[in-house]
Formats: sequence, C-alpha cells, structure tokens
Amino acid sequence: GYINLQCLPKRGYHTPTKGTITLALLNPNGTAIHLFLILYDLSDMPPDHRTFIRQKVVHMPEDIHDDETYKKSTIITPKENLRYLAHIRFVTSQTGKLYMHSDIRLIFARNKLDYDERTGHGKPQLETTTDMPTPKYWSRK
Repeated sequence: GYINLQCLPKRGYHTPTKGTITLALLNPNGTAIHLFLILYDLSDMPPDHRTFIRQKVVHMPEDIHDDETYKKSTIITPKENLRYLAHIRFVTSQTGKLYMHSDIRLIFARNKLDYDERTGHGKPQLETTTDMPTPKYWSRK
C-alpha cells in the first residue's frame, strides 16, 4: 500500500515531536484488517534533518526455539514470515517543526491461507518491532 502525502502543503503533515501514530489497514469492503499503533519520540531531532520509523509485524511459531527440525528447515526464513510493515518518513523544518513527508508505505501478506500453511509449525505468534535508522537522524542538505 501507498499513502501519498504530496497533496499536503510543501513540508508535509505537521505532527507533534512525541506521540502515537495510528494507521488502519482496510480491505475493499472497509473492514479493518490490521491496526498499526506506532509510538514515537523525536523530541531530540535537530532542525533541518530527516529520519524514518519502520514498524514490522512478524508471524512466528510459538515453539520456534525448541523445535530442532524447525531450526534446520530451509522452508521458512524470517523474511518470509513478514506479515505487516509500515514505513513513515519525518523531516524537521529550519525552525524545528516536525512533519511527516513524501509518503507512508505499507506492506502486508497477500493471502492469509497460504501464509498460515507455511508457518503451521505450532501456535502462531505475532512479534512487533519498531526500528529507526543508524544514525538516527541525517541532514537534509
């Protein structure tokens, strides 16, 4: 999925430096499939810099660490277990105001049934991680 923020004012969508972003992923019928709740704190972000926040939801079997057969299996890799991903870009102005800019990108598994068959080695578990780049911020220039 792709949310274009180019139609907003030049800088993007003004956001507080600390807070929660809620994104709802809907199917064509308007039913919620997944809800992203992304906590962020960019209060230490210097003026005229950029960064991004990426939240990944990975589908993992509960007994992944105990099953020797599963550890040796080449069928499933962590990359194939990616269920949802949200990527949000931020920029600060010269005065230090924070904006979401460019776009918001969403990735999600296409077919739930195929996905569940590949990971059917025990009770499924969703693990959510929120990442930022290293270094955390970089200059716009």
